[in-house]
Amino acid sequence: MCLLVRYGVAPGDVVCLPRHVLERAFGPRTTAWILDLCIGKLDEEVVERGRPKSMLAAKSFPLVRELSACERWMNVLAFELCKRMKDEFDAHRRRAKTLTLHYRPTSTHPSVGNRAGLTEKTKARIQGMAEAYGRRASGASKSIRVPSNHKLFEPAAVVAEGMAVLKSLPDVLPCAHLSLSAHNFIEDPLTAGIDSLFEKVAQQRSEDD
Repeated sequence: MCLLVRYGVAPGDVVCLPRHVLERAFGPRTTAWILDLCIGKLDEEVVERGRPKSMLAAKSFPLVRELSACERWMNVLAFELCKRMKDEFDAHRRRAKTLTLHYRPTSTHPSVGNRAGLTEKTKARIQGMAEAYGRRASGASKSIRVPSNHKLFEPAAVVAEGMAVLKSLPDVLPCAHLSLSAHNFIEDPLTAGIDSLFEKVAQQRSEDD
């Protein structure tokens, strides 16, 4: 059906075509499948898509040197992630147990190269700076506190927790990448408790009957 839409062909147009024209192009078996698809007649089972194990919102951006700029990007990430978490909660009553912040600071790459006149001590110092840069370039991840109850779905609450972590880190700036991820989804305890209560009531009624 997506292919039909892509090429601007409506299902009704396909059904109006002579069957032999379709069979000449696709063969009898595929033609039968296409016609059934166009009229909504399919015997295939609906396959439920697996529930996500994690969710990620990530942004790479031009180099920033102030935490206020990081906070603006954090707002964008939190809005996206909170919406997806809320959709998952509404659909399956599951909530994230863990939130993780990843940041990638960026700085000018120091290099020894073939510079003449450098002492061995200076070369060793620059090499150490280069190795430190390599560690910085890959970034780091930090767990952030999960806002309680319904605040988990409020971007402002997630931003506050994320910025508290960023402000505590000495090597965040300058920064060119941030991401927020949600992991370890569990069934909402309140929902689970209600479901359990209803199951017990139903079981008790069955025993009484």
